[in-house]
Amino acid sequence: MQAMIEEGSGWQPKGIILFIVISALLILAVLTQSITAQLMVSVSVATSATSQPYLPKLDGRPFTLEISGQMRTFALHDVNGLIDINSASRGLLTAFLEQIGSGNHLESILEQCAAKPFSSVEEFSQRLSRANTVNLNRLLTVNSGRHRINNQTAPIELLQI
Repeated sequence: MQAMIEEGSGWQPKGIILFIVISALLILAVLTQSITAQLMVSVSVATSATSQPYLPKLDGRPFTLEISGQMRTFALHDVNGLIDINSASRGLLTAFLEQIGSGNHLESILEQCAAKPFSSVEEFSQRLSRANTVNLNRLLTVNSGRHRINNQTAPIELLQI
């Protein structure tokens, strides 16, 4: 066989290797598509009279989906419209805390953010009096990384601050 290679018969070991690699990649792509199709969950979304799918808004209003024969209720929030406790400006935090009657907690909250950011809204809530912590999950986040809120997606309560 070595003689055939040297005599220029056109047979190249690189060509065979390339063929094997391409074939393996093709088989892998087919298997991946097959597995993906098997793992997909059937979700039926309520449709309107025009047969257009209902697309929920990111405003926190609950909506219901049927998933695997069971009705599930969800609410979606755009975290860019919420106050990020760890990165909000001092002015925004001050205005918010004063609005909920906890302005006296500002310095300790800023110290906490500088030392170790809050990992959850619940952890932040523990710094405030119990009366002030109702529905804070609808207004606060620790995930946006923004210094201010997005007025286009903010809850009405935050737009009034």
